[in-house]
Amino acid sequence: MHQTLGVVIKKRDIGEADRFLTILTRDFGKIETTARGIRKIEAKLLGHSELFCYSHFMFSDGRTRPVLTGALAIENFSSLRSNLEKLAAAFQMAEILNDSIAGPRKDLSIWDLTLSTLKELDSAPASSAKKFFCFFQTNLLKHLGHQPELWKCVVCRKKIKPENNFFSPSKGGIICENCPKTGNKTIPISAEAIKILRTFLAKEAAFLRKLRLKKTEIEELELILNRFTAYHFE
Repeated sequence: MHQTLGVVIKKRDIGEADRFLTILTRDFGKIETTARGIRKIEAKLLGHSELFCYSHFMFSDGRTRPVLTGALAIENFSSLRSNLEKLAAAFQMAEILNDSIAGPRKDLSIWDLTLSTLKELDSAPASSAKKFFCFFQTNLLKHLGHQPELWKCVVCRKKIKPENNFFSPSKGGIICENCPKTGNKTIPISAEAIKILRTFLAKEAAFLRKLRLKKTEIEELELILNRFTAYHFE
């Protein structure tokens, strides 16, 4: 029998009443479990193992995958669930976690990032949902070994100046105005976007409460981060 804290990041129904659950756990990393009979009306575990539910999980070893034997909800993030914008950000978080983490491997930095971002997203205004996902995406890339180079040009290694810079997903960071961009599929990056990404890497999720971003800044960050993520995980 094993016990751990976890957050459900994916679910898939099987058979008449069973369900596969993908859970990001504190002690085992990402695991895939079988929850037998969980879709029955009288199932005791159902309310404790819904998508994005933060719970204390118990499971035993099965023939092909662990079998969920118990769950006790700690936080179900009710505010997040009741708002489409925040729910969309949570779905994006779950998708990138599932796509980028290969299997069970304990990583407390990713666990802490996920839980703290979900908690802050739950209590934040809906208008800031995309900001929280950009923060999460930036720091997940860092913890997975893909932190973008934002201080020096990835080609000449000189210190980045404020203007006329480009971001290269394949090179892993910023190319200055003096270095060649041909063949690198670069994206223009503003001085403000560089500043925001540096802030994301230096601060905790709680700091986002007082960080105000313009719609155009969010759109620029989304373009850069989505291209960078796609380069590594698609």
